[in-house]
Amino acid sequence: MNIETYLRETIEEAVRKVIREELKDFKEEISNSITSKSKNRNVTKDRRQSQSKIIRPKELANMLSISISTLYKMQSDDQLPDKVKISSHAVGWLRSDIEEWLVSRKQDK
Repeated sequence: MNIETYLRETIEEAVRKVIREELKDFKEEISNSITSKSKNRNVTKDRRQSQSKIIRPKELANMLSISISTLYKMQSDDQLPDKVKISSHAVGWLRSDIEEWLVSRKQDK
C-alpha cells in the first residue's frame, strides 16, 4: 500500500466516523423533539377534554360532598357557575367552570 492510498483510506474512515456520530446526534435530537411535541399534544388534548366535559348534577353534588337539593339551592342563590342546558330535561356544568370556581373559592378564604 502506498502513502497516497493509506492517507485517502485514513481520511475516508475519519470522515465516515464523524458523519456517523453527527447522524446519531441528529437522530437523538429528532427523537427528543418528537417526544416533546407528543407530550405537549397530550397536555393540550387533556386540557381541551377537561374544558369541554360536562358534569351532571349528581356527579357535581358527589364532588362537592353535598346533596342535590343543596346543589340546586346554591344554584338558585347564584353561588355556582352558570349551568349548561344539555337537552330539554338535562343540565350540567362545564368542568373548566367548576375548576375555576373552586380555585376562586379557595383564594377567597
